[in-house]
Amino acid sequence: MVKQGDSIPDVDLHEDSPRNKVNLAQELASGKGLIIGVPAAFSPSCSDRHIPDYLASDKLKNAGKVFVVSVNDAFV
Repeated sequence: MVKQGDSIPDVDLHEDSPRNKVNLAQELASGKGLIIGVPAAFSPSCSDRHIPDYLASDKLKNAGKVFVVSVNDAFV
């Protein structure tokens, strides 16, 4: 489990397609941020309820950059 203050691994994640790489270590190198892990992209529970609730939370106002990460193939 990753905890506050832990180093972010220098790995590339994919956004929308394999060609769109995002490196969280680089994105979070300056400033603060939050990584939210969800079990599956575009599942009804995540898309309709969990992610909108996370993003609407007042606790995120001062969170910095927010990344929602799921484990799926790059084409989902």
